[in-house]
Parts: sequence; structure tokens; C-alpha cells
Amino acid sequence: MTKKFWNDWRKRVGETKQIYLVYEFFGQKINNLWCARGLLGYCLDDDGHDKIISVKFNGDTVDMVIERKRYVTDLSSRRGYHYHTENEYVTFNRKDVITVEFFESKK
Repeated sequence: MTKKFWNDWRKRVGETKQIYLVYEFFGQKINNLWCARGLLGYCLDDDGHDKIISVKFNGDTVDMVIERKRYVTDLSSRRGYHYHTENEYVTFNRKDVITVEFFESKK
């Protein structure tokens, strides 16, 4: 990600819908090494169960706390399920972030 876009993201971090990262997969063919590069969407679900709780930019890295809310099967309850909430702590490096998708502005 360019430094300009990185700085723009800082201003719009509350509008973050999806984060796209580069990933590398290393494998081995006979007598040589091969590498596959691709695009990975860091999943923030579209139904609103995932929420960014906090963001702290530190130069070329960003520390985020993401609240994940998931259905859990619970046979002891009448409904048979409940929500389980857990915080996920992640750090991304600017060079590993390809782009960020934002929610459409409501103007």
C-alpha cells in the first residue's frame, strides 16, 4: 500500500469494510522452489457481526482489535444456539496490505 493511501486510511479507518492482504505460499517442486502470490481478503463479515474496536497506527504497522461474534450451537438452550463474542488482536504491516475497501458514504 502506498504511503498516501496508508495516510488516507488513517482518516477513514471507521469506514473500513474489508482489508486485502498479499499472501505468499511456498511449495517445493522437484529440485526447485516455487512461490505463489495472491490476494487475501482479511475477513470482516458483511452481516455486521465483526466490528473494529480499536486501531493504532505505529509508523508502517497498524494494531487492530476486532470483535468477532459467532453463532455457537447450544443444545441446553431453548433456541439451540447463542452468540459467542471474542476479541481478535492483529497487526498488519503497510507492505502487506494491498488495499482497503470502504463502506459507501451516506451523503
